[in-house]
Amino acid sequence: SLLLRRSRSQTTQSPVEPDLETDPHALRFFGRLTCNHIDELWNQFDQRVEARADVDPSNPTPGLCFQRSRYRIKRGGPSKRIRVLAPLSLASEATALNISVDNSRFKVSGNKMLLPNKNLGVAHCDIRVGLSGKEDAHGLIMAKLDEEEATADLITFQLLGAGIKIKLEDTRIANQRYRW
Repeated sequence: SLLLRRSRSQTTQSPVEPDLETDPHALRFFGRLTCNHIDELWNQFDQRVEARADVDPSNPTPGLCFQRSRYRIKRGGPSKRIRVLAPLSLASEATALNISVDNSRFKVSGNKMLLPNKNLGVAHCDIRVGLSGKEDAHGLIMAKLDEEEATADLITFQLLGAGIKIKLEDTRIANQRYRW
């Protein structure tokens, strides 16, 4: 992971590769990134926010995107809420969004409209994706608005221990502590 430290405190720690989060050997691989002017950059950002200045033009603005790059949907469970985001420059008013899934076992429902939120400076669309059947499935969900396109992975999972059944029964086995 990437650990970002300011002169006085730790600011943030973010995983570089999501697949390594569950790898027990990932702690053996580490490194150090030195950025001596991080405090200066942080202060410039805070000053721009306080002054309500526009975004720095050298900072690229992302286009249409999903809130996450991967969504896990529980087999046999409820549908999953998925959010699509876009800057107000793409959708300054309510705009229809084209959403498709490459696997027919995933069912998309909900309002497929990008709704602008002026307070947050983004437009968002909340949909729900469910799974028909109880077998494993993998798919790709795509959102399209004019030339902008975004994708995210859909993966199904089963809770660990879902197939285990424990049966409790009251039996008298006299002097024995247990029986085979």
